[in-house]
Amino acid sequence: MLLSSMKRNIFTGVLLCLLLSACSTKLAYNYLDWILEWYVADLVNLTEDQEWQLNEALTKELAWHRKQQLPLYIKSLDQLSHAINNGLTLESLQQLYSEQLKGWEQLKQHIAPTMAQLFKTMNESQIEQLLANLEERNQELEEDYVNKPRNERVEQRQERMVDRIENWTGSLTEAQTQLISGWSQQIRPLSTQWIANRRAWQTELGSTIRQYRDTSEFSARIEELFMNDHKYWTESYQTAYHYNLRLTMEMFINLEKQLTDRQRQHLLEDIAVLRKHIEELHNQD
Repeated sequence: MLLSSMKRNIFTGVLLCLLLSACSTKLAYNYLDWILEWYVADLVNLTEDQEWQLNEALTKELAWHRKQQLPLYIKSLDQLSHAINNGLTLESLQQLYSEQLKGWEQLKQHIAPTMAQLFKTMNESQIEQLLANLEERNQELEEDYVNKPRNERVEQRQERMVDRIENWTGSLTEAQTQLISGWSQQIRPLSTQWIANRRAWQTELGSTIRQYRDTSEFSARIEELFMNDHKYWTESYQTAYHYNLRLTMEMFINLEKQLTDRQRQHLLEDIAVLRKHIEELHNQD
């Protein structure tokens, strides 16, 4: 899925960028329109007119995101700090997840017309290139997440999670690392079905562009495609996804209980610094 790929690699990349140091946070965010343009251009060769159109649109999208969605991040960080000070609960994490999901849905709805306008200007050669490059990404994902032995995938999942958490807490204890190891072993594999979902969505994208590009309903069709990407989820996939989500939340709850005073202080201080940087970006002209 093109926008789902952006979700993983770019727009949630906004959040990932905001987890960096102060200087790199502001630099990355202020150049996000260029980063997004590069990401799309990496999938399809754009004409000069298309590049200009995309840059203009993304500059406006970034301004909207700064004013409308960064306050949601600030609110979530305040809620997270409160929860860490008072003990994480499943309810508090589910509320945070629900609010971030709602923000993501708003973002998809806001950017869909921009993508529809870009798709509308593409010729057949560009459409073929876009779909071919998306499929190449699918094959790369299969190589990284599907075609490896289970024990290797479990170990890599654990290593990624440990690295992410230690960025916020400092070094973990052996017991904390074992907690994450247990979580990694219990996660249900979803990569095969996730990639199948991507392929189904990408096929529908190609069909929609070719069939409706010259009609008045094209933008509505693209928006519907972006907003209803979950319709490609099978019942088994949805069940496993929500199982993994709950399992991950429970792991964070248990980990929070095991934090040392030093780790907790490290985490809360980093959250406070991040909040300050987001607030500065929000207030930026």
